[in-house]
Amino acid sequence: MNATRSLLFALCGLASASAQDIFSELFNPLVPFPPLNQPQPGMQPQNGPWNNDVLVYHAKAGGDVEKLATFPRAGVPTINRMQDGRLIAAHQHFPENDPASFDKVAVHFSSDEGKTWTDAIVMKLNGLPEGMRFPFDPTLVTLPDGRVRMYFTSLRGRQFDEDLPRIHSAISTDGIEYTYEPGVRFSIEGRSVIDCAVALHQGVFHLYSPDNGKQPEPGQRPNNGPQMQPTDGIGYHATSTDGLNFVRADDVKVEGRRRWLGNAQSDDKTITFFGTGEGVFTATSSDGANWQLGDTFRIMGADPGAVAAKDGGWIVVVTGPPRNQQPTIAPEDRWLFDWAEEMRFFERQSPDAAASTTAEQINQMWSRGQAKGEGPVRLKSFPLRLDDIGYIIPLGNMQSGHTTPSDHLYLVPKGAANRSGGQRNGPQGQRMDDRDFSQLYDVVAVADGFIVMLQWRPNPQGGQAKYDPSVFDREVDLKVFIEHSAHVWSYVDHLIEVDPAIMKDVPGGVQPGRPVNVRIPVKAGQVIGKIGNQTFDFALIDTSTTRKGFVKPERFLLRDPQKPHVVDPFDYLDESVRAPLIAKCARKVPPFGGRIDYDIDGRLIGNWYEQGTGGYAGLNRRIDYWVGHLSIVYHHLDPKIIVISIGSYDGRAQQFWVKGNQPDPAGIGEKDGIVKYELIYGQLGSSGQVQMRQDGDQVQGTVLCQVLPNQKLKFEAFPGLSGTQVKNFTDRAKTYER
Repeated sequence: MNATRSLLFALCGLASASAQDIFSELFNPLVPFPPLNQPQPGMQPQNGPWNNDVLVYHAKAGGDVEKLATFPRAGVPTINRMQDGRLIAAHQHFPENDPASFDKVAVHFSSDEGKTWTDAIVMKLNGLPEGMRFPFDPTLVTLPDGRVRMYFTSLRGRQFDEDLPRIHSAISTDGIEYTYEPGVRFSIEGRSVIDCAVALHQGVFHLYSPDNGKQPEPGQRPNNGPQMQPTDGIGYHATSTDGLNFVRADDVKVEGRRRWLGNAQSDDKTITFFGTGEGVFTATSSDGANWQLGDTFRIMGADPGAVAAKDGGWIVVVTGPPRNQQPTIAPEDRWLFDWAEEMRFFERQSPDAAASTTAEQINQMWSRGQAKGEGPVRLKSFPLRLDDIGYIIPLGNMQSGHTTPSDHLYLVPKGAANRSGGQRNGPQGQRMDDRDFSQLYDVVAVADGFIVMLQWRPNPQGGQAKYDPSVFDREVDLKVFIEHSAHVWSYVDHLIEVDPAIMKDVPGGVQPGRPVNVRIPVKAGQVIGKIGNQTFDFALIDTSTTRKGFVKPERFLLRDPQKPHVVDPFDYLDESVRAPLIAKCARKVPPFGGRIDYDIDGRLIGNWYEQGTGGYAGLNRRIDYWVGHLSIVYHHLDPKIIVISIGSYDGRAQQFWVKGNQPDPAGIGEKDGIVKYELIYGQLGSSGQVQMRQDGDQVQGTVLCQVLPNQKLKFEAFPGLSGTQVKNFTDRAKTYER
């Protein structure tokens, strides 16, 4: 892959590439490579770094994010504060009608904490050695004497096969005119060192740069082999007492699909690094070598820069998403691109807190920006006809990998509900499944709308049970998304067939793994597919309303972004059909459709995520993303029952009731110290029937919980031990966060 193509691909929207390229580059934003030329008038391609903007935000101390400004046609920004209190920002500059300034570093100044900025001024650089490429990837550091040092990437020549990029520097008294400081600040033999971050901390300069893998030697042809791939979580680290002569130290590391691509700031007690991956993440260190993950900002962009704001929080600059993204890709790899785009869509957006912004994002992801029509939307039925429903399982069920309360209902056909189920009616008392899988039921649209996306999800290698024992392999496993208005969608999942009347409007059909975007009108009650005698999923999403019981709803943006907007479909039913359907529901108390959001800030109740495991989305897109999840909530059928659901308990995801059913987690806070719960197996089936278990009162284990300040929780599970055998936390205790 040549250097220019690498830039266009990573920065500007996945230009023509193979499946291997997509997975290697998809989550590695912004790897700028030289050089670029100003597109000729009338010949400018759709995608390029000129199609991105630098966005300026104020990430406030309370968690709110306010957009302040935009630097158009720009990328790879940095920001710092000058000695006189002004902010200075620098970035790569791609003006439309100024070839002399194109692909140069430009600077801006702000005297009002980022609300307004001076126009872009291209930096002046004196003394750059002949043959060296003009600086790119700038990083600004204000020195104790008031001067500004710019660290940047450069190389001799124009391409990587001529030279490898290294870190250089220049010094300035005004932030505009710089003098090149002779020599190389930092380099590694055989490696491209680009996009550094530098912080002056307790008299020592700390330099960080992402590990971009081994590069070809000068004169060798670049290739796309594994040695060229960036390494998630690993960064180069070097130190210097004068800011000029750096000595390499041990590499630094953070967990997850995160990169040391960003900016570092020091308050002389702590270095805070602002990096790229799974949102704008932060990590902190007191010595520059050992790091702990911190907050993740609701700012979706790449290569962030940040500086402390005078009134609290941070002023953050990022490279935003391409304004007009029209990638092309080989037809045989199209399904992979679509799947990946769906998964990463929310990583390249900058959502506001308002539900309308989320509505637009889901509109883009599911309806490709074409959703139309206003509410209210009223449902004419559920996806299974009344006479075909055995019973309905509401929202909030937790079973195996559904560690947090599930955001969809389950519809159980009458043939599946009437089976002998767990009865030991087989030879030698073995359990038998006597469902008639040849019996099929119609699945219908719940209201007028458009089918906008179809997906056939293949079984993972090793089968579903390898990851989640509650899910069985399906030969055909189809999901159908229906748009009902500009803010209301429904979906049904695990169908075995899409109706032929619909499939005739799907050119090329649907194949395993490939999401297909369509726009096919449907009417309420119209058959859209078939289901056998097996449970299937149904969800209703209304982005005009947001659930209030999530402390950090942004947790879901990287996976299941619709979750804060999932609603109780019983509330949307026509009155003529509501009562008969409620009668089919296994939950007999309001809200009949169940609940999924139980968080109370400062209390034990709700969802928690083990630090370093990627939050709700999990790490590296792993199938068993729930391993770091923990939920301490109430039973989806009987809200008086406390349920503790653990993503990794004795090696697998498990759910338990609390022996004695107290104390109530909604009342447990910091002042209560360590709380002990003994775990037992539940005795209530999914349809509400009581299951008499011989081991129903037997303690299966014990957990300790302690609510900590700053939305943290200390938690440890002791499988197989009773409460009397557990005295205190051990060194295996884990820290969770909201």
